[in-house]
Amino acid sequence: MNEHEWIMTTLKGCDRLNLYLDPQPLNEVQEKLRADIYRRRQDGEPLQYILKRADFFDLALYVDRRVFIPRPETEILVDAALQVAYREPGPWDLILECGTGSGNIAISLARMLKKSRITALDVSRDALDVAALNARKYAVMDRISFVPQAWGDFIKSAFRAGQKFDMIISNPPYIPTDQISDLPADVRHEPIQALDGGADGLNLIRLIIGGAAEILRGHGLLAVEIGDGQHHRVKGLLERSGAFENITLIEDYRRILRVVIARHRPIPSTIQPGTHNGKTHYSRK
Repeated sequence: MNEHEWIMTTLKGCDRLNLYLDPQPLNEVQEKLRADIYRRRQDGEPLQYILKRADFFDLALYVDRRVFIPRPETEILVDAALQVAYREPGPWDLILECGTGSGNIAISLARMLKKSRITALDVSRDALDVAALNARKYAVMDRISFVPQAWGDFIKSAFRAGQKFDMIISNPPYIPTDQISDLPADVRHEPIQALDGGADGLNLIRLIIGGAAEILRGHGLLAVEIGDGQHHRVKGLLERSGAFENITLIEDYRRILRVVIARHRPIPSTIQPGTHNGKTHYSRK
C-alpha cells in the first residue's frame, strides 16, 4: 500500500480492497485525524510512529520513538537465517540477537523455529518494553528472554559461563557517524543509537564478529545485516578472524549486498588446549 492507502485504511478500519469497494467519505472525527497525520508527516515524522505500527513479514508490530522502525531489507536477514535452519534441521535450540529493538527479528524466529529459545539483547530498556509488548501479542514471550545489556558485557559473562549459541543474528547500527546528518528527515527521528555505527559504520559489527567467535558452537551460524558498500570490509573481518568459513553475501531488493552469513569454524578434534607460561594455547595431538 502507498501512504495514502495506509492512512485511509487505518482511519476507516478496513483493508485496501474495501477502501475502493466502499468509498465512503471520512466522518468529522476521522477527517481531523487525517489532517493531523498529514501535518505530522510534513514535519518529517515517520508514518509508522504516527500510526504506531510497522509491518514485518506477516507481523503488525507496535512501534514508537523508542525503537528503530523495521525495514523490508531485514526480512532478507531473517529469511537467510531460516533457510539455513530449514536446510540443516538442527539443533537451533539457542539463538542470540544483538540489538532487538521492536523485537521483529526475535519474534519472527520464535514463530518459525518452534523449539528455539532466544536471548534478545538491547541497551535500551525502553526498546525492550516495546519488544516485550510485541512478543506478548504474538504469544512467544515464553521463549524469548529480553536482556538489558550491552553486547560486550554480555559476551564477557557468557564466555565466563561457558555458554554457547547455535545462531547469532543482528541488524546493528551501521551508518557512519558523519553521514547521520545527511539521512532523510524521517529517518533522523529514529533512535540515534540504532543508526550510528561509528566512524566507518563498523564499530558494533567488529564487536559482534569478535564475540561470535567466542560463544558460537562449532558450525553455528552468524547472520548480520550490513550497510551499502561495507561487504568487502566485513568479509575481510570474518576472514582475518580465522573463526569463520562458508562466508556468503546476499543482495537486497536493490541488489545491494545487504546480509552476510557465515559458519563458525570448529576447533579440529586433533587440536587440544594446553597451557604455557600461564596462557592457553592449542597443540596438535
